Amino acid sequence: MSHDANTIDQRSHEGNLNRLGFWIFLTAEVSLFGTLFATLL
Repeated sequence: MSHDANTIDQRSHEGNLNRLGFWIFLTAEVSLFGTLFATLL
C-alpha cells in the first residue's frame, strides 16, 4: 500500500518538475526572441 502511494507521489513530483522545466524553457525562448526582435528593430 505505502509502496503504491510512494510511486504515485514520485510520478506526480516528476510531472511537476517537467511542467516547471517547460515553463522555464518557454520563458527563456520568449525573452530570447523578444531581445532579438528589439535588437532588429
